[in-house]
Amino acid sequence: MRHRYAWDATAHLDDVAPASLPPWAVTLVTAPRRSLPGREGTVLRLCEGERNVRLFQLGCALRRYGVEEPALRGALEAVNRVQCVPPLEPGEVAKIAASATRYTPPARCDLCGAPLPQDDERRGAVGDEDALIARALGVR
Repeated sequence: MRHRYAWDATAHLDDVAPASLPPWAVTLVTAPRRSLPGREGTVLRLCEGERNVRLFQLGCALRRYGVEEPALRGALEAVNRVQCVPPLEPGEVAKIAASATRYTPPARCDLCGAPLPQDDERRGAVGDEDALIARALGVR
């Protein structure tokens, strides 16, 4: 069931009580902040509970640009070693890299080499590599 917002344009803000904040919004506001980099260049720290997912997402973003398994594994190992607190075991990182390399890189443009859009989600970011990497790392 989708909820729709409605308002009475004739009502004055002082006469209307604010609605209760939904539980999901309370969780977003009160949950501990993840220490992910912002656009200002803060240091990336991947903590327990997010390391596997973020490394996998980063691996998939790299795979999208045709990075092969040995290089992808090396990149994830470097990120794990420097950015993960505490670092994952090397075998776990190798499994994450192997999972990301199961995905076939998309076809590329013959003229410029850019990945061709594969679905609606990628169409908006196809020309913006920084946006794809940032999304994989959870940066807005």
